[in-house]
Amino acid sequence: MRTAVIQSFREHDVPAWLASCMRSAQIWAEQEGYTYLWKNDAFFDYATEHEKRICSNQIYALTDICRLRWIKELFDSYDRVVWLDADILIFSPKKLTLESLAGAGFAKEVFIRPHTDNRGRFITKHGHNNAFMFFDRDNGSLEHYLSSAEACLAEWHDGDLPRTIIGPTMVDNLFSCHRVTSIEGVGLFSPNIMRDIVLGGTRLSKQYYGHYPSGLYAANLCHFIRNTLEGLKREQYDATYEKAVEKLLQDGSRVLLPSNHFVHNG
Repeated sequence: MRTAVIQSFREHDVPAWLASCMRSAQIWAEQEGYTYLWKNDAFFDYATEHEKRICSNQIYALTDICRLRWIKELFDSYDRVVWLDADILIFSPKKLTLESLAGAGFAKEVFIRPHTDNRGRFITKHGHNNAFMFFDRDNGSLEHYLSSAEACLAEWHDGDLPRTIIGPTMVDNLFSCHRVTSIEGVGLFSPNIMRDIVLGGTRLSKQYYGHYPSGLYAANLCHFIRNTLEGLKREQYDATYEKAVEKLLQDGSRVLLPSNHFVHNG
């Protein structure tokens, strides 16, 4: 099966930790025998002028539709296309595989909040996202997703677009009406999780690890949060992420666990 792994990001203001993420994706693609393709901001040429006006400053919705059109274009040359957001870090590349999956798939998403319920457990939200997804050429899910995204932007007249309207919100709807599969082993590491990793693991990160019984091999590092920060706060954010990424690349998902709790590298 001819497979392409694709990513896009700007060429300026690229923090070191994000560059490490993109390198990890390229390493994984080459290890799997896939073609790795990357685009800079020329990626946004896949959007129409009308769509650019509708999205305005909501770059995430614009990115969501552009990636679908790029995938469709690549079906002329490839049987499968895998999209990875630029902030996906693959820290256990030898254990991450899509070989047993077919059709179309989206990353399983577990978001954990640093607040507890009445049983003392940290509150979690479950779903799927399009930060890590794949489509096979002979599967109809891409066309369904793309047509839904195009219709959403064409009909939008209610002010600012929600950040996830063409992303996780639409993906969860796909799961209810299409045969798509979950990609396991890809976490969603919020700043709280990343701080936990730097500090040596706590009960929060340990509970998060428990939501992935088959193992954690990669993670979405939520780069969008960086865009909300300025000055010293952004510098501190980048410093934390750089340390956490280094630990993840060195020790894998076991860095989520408290230092006195050992588990085989996952």
